[in-house]
Amino acid sequence: MRTTTGGSTATLALAVALLAGVGSATAAEISINSTSRARAAGAMTPVPQQTFVNTSGYRLLAANDLGMHCGDLDDRIATILPPFNVVHAQVLKRGAKPTILDRTSASVVYSASSQPKDPALAKAPVVAADGSVFKTNFWETGLKAYAPFYPAGALAAFYPSTLPAKGADVGLPVPDVERLYLGDGKLVITQQTMPSVTKFVTDPASGVPTSVTVAPYKANVPQAVKTFETDFPLFVGFPFGYKAPKVKWFAAEGIPISNFDDKGRENAYPLMRMQAKLNATGQVVASLDTVVPVAGESDCKNCHLAAPYGDGSALRRLSTPMTPDKDPRKGKVIAWASEEWAADINILLAHDAKHGTRLYTGHSATTGVGKSPVACQSCHYTPALDLLQLGPQDAHGLTQTAHGSMSRVMHTAHGKLTKADGSPMFPKMPGPKDPRRIKDQATKPINDYEKTQLEETCYKCHPGKRTECLRGTMAGAGIVCQDCHGDMAQVGDDFSRAKPGGDFIVRSDYYTNPATPRVPWANEPGCGSCHTGDANSNLATKAGAVAAPDAIRLLQAYLSTDTHAKPIVPTNGRFAEPKVTTGAAKGNPQLYRLSVDKHGGVFCEGCHGSTHAEWPTTNPAGNDNVAATQLQGHTGKVMECSTCHTGILAASLGGPHGLHPVGNDGNSAAWVKRHGDFVETKGKAECAACHGKKGEGTPLARTAIARPGLECEGGSMCPGREAKITLPADYDVGCGTCHANPFTSRMSSNTR
Repeated sequence: MRTTTGGSTATLALAVALLAGVGSATAAEISINSTSRARAAGAMTPVPQQTFVNTSGYRLLAANDLGMHCGDLDDRIATILPPFNVVHAQVLKRGAKPTILDRTSASVVYSASSQPKDPALAKAPVVAADGSVFKTNFWETGLKAYAPFYPAGALAAFYPSTLPAKGADVGLPVPDVERLYLGDGKLVITQQTMPSVTKFVTDPASGVPTSVTVAPYKANVPQAVKTFETDFPLFVGFPFGYKAPKVKWFAAEGIPISNFDDKGRENAYPLMRMQAKLNATGQVVASLDTVVPVAGESDCKNCHLAAPYGDGSALRRLSTPMTPDKDPRKGKVIAWASEEWAADINILLAHDAKHGTRLYTGHSATTGVGKSPVACQSCHYTPALDLLQLGPQDAHGLTQTAHGSMSRVMHTAHGKLTKADGSPMFPKMPGPKDPRRIKDQATKPINDYEKTQLEETCYKCHPGKRTECLRGTMAGAGIVCQDCHGDMAQVGDDFSRAKPGGDFIVRSDYYTNPATPRVPWANEPGCGSCHTGDANSNLATKAGAVAAPDAIRLLQAYLSTDTHAKPIVPTNGRFAEPKVTTGAAKGNPQLYRLSVDKHGGVFCEGCHGSTHAEWPTTNPAGNDNVAATQLQGHTGKVMECSTCHTGILAASLGGPHGLHPVGNDGNSAAWVKRHGDFVETKGKAECAACHGKKGEGTPLARTAIARPGLECEGGSMCPGREAKITLPADYDVGCGTCHANPFTSRMSSNTR
């Protein structure tokens, strides 16, 4: 199944004009997130927004790297993930052949923004009993838990005493790994901040801040995107690592945003207004409102609290489990924070009871004074927090080499659990073609059965019940988490499978060797795992492949015969991420989030949206879809050539993934008029790749929006005559749509 991208024929200029008004929304229409600092009870006047500016000569592409980042609601007892977000942006100079600008020519800033149709506007504020707005208590309690991830004493140096609330709105320091591993070897640190920061002064030699001025709920100052990356190294010191070449993006790494807007409403998809400036003049030449997603829904309470908060299934070892009503901060924090506080205590108590540890011993039940909150990754390594890309370490309080990874202990340990009746605690999701999953797909791409199964599996821990981590176009097509990643046991079978006692298994041949386990965050399924080629060449007929009805795409990223659920690596790379070209990992696919297309070096997420949130996302009014609409006049993947190009382009297949010119600026009409000569030169096979082996039309040739003013000469849209036609949106264009089908020598109708 699929979601319709809409039938608008608005030009880019019109879309920009319409959406420029987003910045002038009235106070009642705003869901804006300018700060991550809590606020006392009282009225709040929304901060002003920066003017949305786009000039004709430039465009800005921007996207969050993962589609969802998670942060703890309460950090007093334990912490899993800090407030930390990453946004990549490219500045393009438009032209017949656009160019990507680097930091010598341009700079990028971001500030809080909003849109009047934000679904969060329908929500009531989630405030504490005393009326205060709770954002996070990370800086008051959780920050010190991350000190072991830095050299001794280093973390404190990045939060000068001038900071209020012990560092609110100033993110974790992030090393420049490109310079460290691919440059001069110097360790340079940057920190991203929230727009409430009005002044940020750093020591030029060390990069350490010397003073910070913050005005929470009052300021919305554009913050500099502090890093520009030409080539990004991903664990280049390990066999599976590689250099992602020529990414050429500005990178804001570590934006410390929370999942509550300034009024206290939960908003997992807050917007930031990215703006590109020319260095020579300081002029803003391009703007884009992009989602900086964050969820506070890592719901351990589902099992680690008793009713009415959870099912209490993880409390069997505890004689006196903690309950939210005992929170000494009850009424001064939101109820969800008290629930997480109690669940965290129960988790530590259960860990102590099962493993003989003393995690909770000496822990303060209030603010954590006297003992730092427990960071699970201090023992259980995860690449997600390994900002220096050093691998598992034993230093400064870390004991990671003796234990299984965070991914393994969470997925494997929990995946083995059973209910009182002996059934799995986390049941398996049936395959994509199971009758239970196909039911009602015409109206519910993820149907009630699948939703229930997700809530019993992935959504017990990952964001899903209130916030949607999985919300992109694949979700709109009925693809769920397990279709890409496999089940709990398969996900948990990683490089630390021999722990404790054995060695880590770190090799480069994960994708080809069944015996090599995955490295989480590094070995993941990609676009090419399901989009294995075009209509001429794909893996839909390969043994074990679960093919879509169109016999082109797959519905599962791994073969059903593969017990390890290793992602498929296609031989036809038309829609796949680029492969690593050098080193031990040569031939492996790059991660989607680190990939650029050979079409001008544009990064994949810039045109398709973030991982798990690919355009169009499932909520038509959602914040995710705003950026695509601002860029091209409609949602869905960016495919209007006029977004970046000027004029009528040559009749060729030189677009992304071999696309011919497309656009209601005249490019579609010009291609239709001229493509006959192209076919005579290149042959019908080039057409068949997208339009079908028999010219019948496929999803690869589907119209994103209505296409007016096209010539039709006796095809199914104008039988027996010549006419100008408009192809409707969401239409699979076949060779017989506008003229006789050369594959059959007779008129062919559109097939779906």
